[in-house]
Amino acid sequence: MDRNWFSITGLLYPHIPLKERVKIAQNWYDGVCKGAVPLKWKTKLLPWLQLDWDTLFLSQAADIGAYHLWQDSGRLQRKPFEIYSGHKGDVCRFVLTDSHLISGGSDGKILVHSRRSDMSIELSGHNQEVNCLDSKDGLIVSGSRDQTARVRTLLHTVSRVVKAAKHCPNVVG
Repeated sequence: MDRNWFSITGLLYPHIPLKERVKIAQNWYDGVCKGAVPLKWKTKLLPWLQLDWDTLFLSQAADIGAYHLWQDSGRLQRKPFEIYSGHKGDVCRFVLTDSHLISGGSDGKILVHSRRSDMSIELSGHNQEVNCLDSKDGLIVSGSRDQTARVRTLLHTVSRVVKAAKHCPNVVG
């Protein structure tokens, strides 16, 4: 950006704050407005997202939305075609398998959503937010701020608890 441009626009438009003038200038830098935002959040949370072929899975507060990504235009569908919900707090992490979407929340719960039906299973066991989560070959591994790691299978809801080492104050994924 040209510094002289800001001083000139400041003289011409003193009622428009500098921050707003910079935003407008950046949006119109190449002569075309780029101010369109594909998705907006009501709260300032950093989302967890994952791209699976032509579908973008995006967490927003307690929900995870599935959006079509149009390959020909590179645009994102405005409204989700599927919403996975059930957490009482924010979704901290989620992972996709071929058949399931598995999410861990700030409520300490892990939800296993079927991607083929409307079924969901709630797994409890953590007392604080789920910081890390992964799944492979029917095995679910989760770590929490409560200093525990849990290992579960998709076939059985029985879990095994592993206490984090004392030198590791939080299990970090």
